[in-house]
Amino acid sequence: MSYLYILNYPIYEKELCELEIYRLFKQKTYNKYVFSDVDLEDGKSVFIKYKLKILDSQQRFDELLRSISNRGYIYYNFKMLYLKHAENDVEYQNSFKKIREVCMHIKGSANIKKPELILGITKIKDVWYFGETWTHNQSWQKHINKPHSYSMSLSARFAKVIINIASENDKHKRLVDPCCGVGTTLLEAAKMGVLIDGYEINKEVARKANKNLQFYGYDLKVQQQDMLDIDKQYDTAILDIPYGVYSSVDSKEQYMLIRKCHLIADELILIAFEDMSEMLIAANFVIESAICVTKAKFKRYVYLAKKPTKVTKHLTNI
Repeated sequence: MSYLYILNYPIYEKELCELEIYRLFKQKTYNKYVFSDVDLEDGKSVFIKYKLKILDSQQRFDELLRSISNRGYIYYNFKMLYLKHAENDVEYQNSFKKIREVCMHIKGSANIKKPELILGITKIKDVWYFGETWTHNQSWQKHINKPHSYSMSLSARFAKVIINIASENDKHKRLVDPCCGVGTTLLEAAKMGVLIDGYEINKEVARKANKNLQFYGYDLKVQQQDMLDIDKQYDTAILDIPYGVYSSVDSKEQYMLIRKCHLIADELILIAFEDMSEMLIAANFVIESAICVTKAKFKRYVYLAKKPTKVTKHLTNI
């Protein structure tokens, strides 16, 4: 079965979206859509606006209508959408006309107000597609209202993207956030069923992180421990590195934290407020991808870095 994923993102998150898509689908995207055999669960990515399970595709619209009619699709209480995308060349009024024509060739009954199923059509590069559709799921937003937070914590949305980049849609991967703060990444990982351990050196912050996890009923506990004392091995570490303006950590200590990640994990997702490429290289990491997310005057650098033996050539954007 093939799927079409239509993407949506603000321009300042373009490279972040491209990195997430590469990690989830193992392919690059140069447009705001992806064709793949990978069946992602609903709401997996904040960047996926529509998911279309492709049931039919034809070069001409009249051929699509004929094929739908011949296949005898039967749906009850369905709603039909035209899936708009960045390269859309079907005018708004014409898209409604196309929807009505397709509906006339489907047996069953429609229910626009309370549909049990959403069907979709779209046109990409002169090919028409029809199938079952899932629209953008924002269930992750419930974590916005966690009991404890800090102004410089990762947002729930950003944390979800980071977990997708780290886990690669592989629930067998073992992740670690060794400076997890109030547990923002852990909340997203727990919701998605991703294996993760969290450590926090500050006793009070660790307590708040556990309160956040308990608030949502997740069976996960942050360990109050210095990350330099971690003795377990992981596939991927996520380090939102403490930064001089917001903590007492200096550059030497930052290097020690990065170097520790090299000892306990095969790869590192590093989030920072400044360019950390030289420090990563000094710690014997190979930078596979580096991006800078800039919104107004606020910058966050995101690095995907690996041990030399684990590198699969991708891209470096900074």
